[in-house]
Amino acid sequence: MAKQQFNHLVNHAILMNPCYPGPGQWDFSGADWIVQKAQAASQSMIGMHLVWGSVALGAIPNWIVNGGYNRDQLIGIMEAHIAAVMNRYKGVIGAYTVVNEKWNGNGTYDWWYQHIGTDYHQIAFEKAREIDPSAVLIYNHYSNETTSGGYYTTTKTDVDYLKSLDLVDAVGVQMHLWSNRPSKADVTTVLQSYGVPVWVTEFDSFQLGWQPDPVQEQGEFTLHMIEAAFESGACDCFTTWDIRRPFKITYLIFHARRNDPIVPVAVKVAGFQINRLVTAHAPGAVR
Repeated sequence: MAKQQFNHLVNHAILMNPCYPGPGQWDFSGADWIVQKAQAASQSMIGMHLVWGSVALGAIPNWIVNGGYNRDQLIGIMEAHIAAVMNRYKGVIGAYTVVNEKWNGNGTYDWWYQHIGTDYHQIAFEKAREIDPSAVLIYNHYSNETTSGGYYTTTKTDVDYLKSLDLVDAVGVQMHLWSNRPSKADVTTVLQSYGVPVWVTEFDSFQLGWQPDPVQEQGEFTLHMIEAAFESGACDCFTTWDIRRPFKITYLIFHARRNDPIVPVAVKVAGFQINRLVTAHAPGAVR
């Protein structure tokens, strides 16, 4: 299915954990495997994420978290990972989420912010731009697809600042809309407001058991969100979340809850859109 219907893959194996097992050490076996799959299917790729500061979700190796490193040492560790990944996959991976989720879900700043400081995201983007000026550099967050989302304002503030320094090329909007159902108009307005291209990076929605036909409602809502994204004129890529391990595939694969089977009715609801969406982000068109 991935070879037949989709033109873009997420390479999630570039995360510090697991590919940065120790100082000066890297294990690219997982990332290389995904690259091989993508190249065999003539699919472009996005690397997610170069820097992600969630200790709770295991994004940072223990040797970094428990190493007692000072600010300068941590900057060096962070920059070394960015350089190692981007040098290895230069010309192969065309886009990266450089910084993911600067804010934790409990309203606190992430681990990198707490240990390096307010400028860590700028430092990360500067290094990424230096290593591969041709790559699309993305600032990624959640709850930023409507103005009522908790991180819309902070996302826009950070993106505006990075844009003023010519360090960011796109904003990542995760769109984890499990039971939330924003209107198409609200999403379109927000995507247009960012002033840079938008990449929907992790879309998913759950079936709502109280609906008369949960499958049909899920499919119709998903279609409305895809339409909102591309009709906004701002969206370059629409990626779904957590469909197939160890990589995710983009465009028109929907699920109800994690690990549930793909729902054929939901696919059928939006199926007529597939040619337009695949064309909207064709392989090799990432910058």
